[in-house]
Formats: sequence, structure tokens, C-alpha cells
Amino acid sequence: MSAAGLLKKLTLIRNMSQKGKALRLHGWLYRVETGKIDVLIDSETGRESSVMRRFKKTSRRITPAKSK
Repeated sequence: MSAAGLLKKLTLIRNMSQKGKALRLHGWLYRVETGKIDVLIDSETGRESSVMRRFKKTSRRITPAKSK
């Protein structure tokens, strides 16, 4: 789950939403290779974009190297 996705689950965020407070969460991915910024979370709907779904499918976990 993305950081923005985790934020949506916080009690503070849920309470603000339930009280009708305006709230926008933004999730971006900056691609160093291309210099492009992809929007991962749609701030209007809170839904993940197709870029985020693709990113989740193709990314792999990076594990720290063991020290010798």
C-alpha cells in the first residue's frame, strides 16, 4: 500500500472526512530516469491511478544487503 493509501486510514483523516471537512491527499511518483512525475492518487476521488496499479505490479521489494 502506498504512503498516501496509509494516510487515508488514519483516524484523524477519517474523522475530518466524516465531518465534511475538505481534504485532499496527493500521491506522486517522481521517475529519476525520465524526470516525469506520475500522479498515483487522484485527489478528487482518493482512488489509485492506473499508473499506481501498474507500479505495484512491476515493483519488487528491495531488501538491505547483509553486512559482512
